[in-house]
Amino acid sequence: MSATTFDLDLAVERISRTALSDDGYREQLLALAHSHDGIYRAALDALYEHERQVLSEGEASGRQARDLELLHGTRERDLARRRRRLLTLARKQADRYAELLAQLQG
Repeated sequence: MSATTFDLDLAVERISRTALSDDGYREQLLALAHSHDGIYRAALDALYEHERQVLSEGEASGRQARDLELLHGTRERDLARRRRRLLTLARKQADRYAELLAQLQG
């Protein structure tokens, strides 16, 4: 294999293996899998498959449930941040219109 050859299976394995032991990395993988699919979805699926093989059913299901809660929380924070940004932009635009109106009337 040359240095420029990309081994998808190896990449998926490395990503899922790292996510097993690093919660921050797992959180990033979860978000990427739900927003970008592709290799990230494959790595997340491999992670879940591995956990189903090595953990009890309850523990594996619990981790997936925790991931879904984490994803929901992340999405809620992202939406709240977007709403705040849009409100700020709308207020700035309203202020500009008010200034223009005042200039036209004055």
